Amino acid sequence: MSKLSFWYMGIFVPGIVLLPIAYAIKKYPILDKALKVIFLYLLTAGITNVIAAVLAFNNKNNLFLLHAYSAIEFALLSIYFFLLVEKLFVKQLILSIIVLYVIYCLLNVAFVQRIDQFNTYTRSIQAIMISGYSLYYLYTGIGNFVSNRKKGPHYWIALGLITYFMSSLVQFSFSNFFSTYFTREIKFWLWNFHATMVLLMYLFFFKAYAICKE
Repeated sequence: MSKLSFWYMGIFVPGIVLLPIAYAIKKYPILDKALKVIFLYLLTAGITNVIAAVLAFNNKNNLFLLHAYSAIEFALLSIYFFLLVEKLFVKQLILSIIVLYVIYCLLNVAFVQRIDQFNTYTRSIQAIMISGYSLYYLYTGIGNFVSNRKKGPHYWIALGLITYFMSSLVQFSFSNFFSTYFTREIKFWLWNFHATMVLLMYLFFFKAYAICKE
């Protein structure tokens, strides 16, 4: 890996999370509950990235973090959409999905994919579900879609989530295969693409917090 790539994927992109975090802290008193959940999600992502980077720097496997992080990430993002929707049935469905997904993660790591492997089975399902949540929000009448959806922060949050998770679905699904059979150069470009999608998501989140009115 070149120094530029290491700087981009290992330092620059993870560091960009500080932009939406900073704005969220600045405007925290006026944030609604859903945006506060996204703030917690960003803090979780930032802390996890730091721990993963330290482990990688010391040549230690950090994939066990991904197994735990996936469950926490899915739960937080599900709660975010739970707070946005109004229909009781949809709220109950989201809560049920959270429980089932966490159980699925535990069963996967216990019986299917080792803790030192990519959790492709759970990450791929997560990508599909979060994309589904986002599509439901963006293309239904939730939150004044017709009149001012594109002016609100939740539009940018949903757009950032669907951009990242939909673009990462193939990589989430086949990470173990790619790691085993792809050349170093191809893996290099795949991870750079993934980092760029993370960057876009963080910038969309930054936009969301930036337009929150005092």
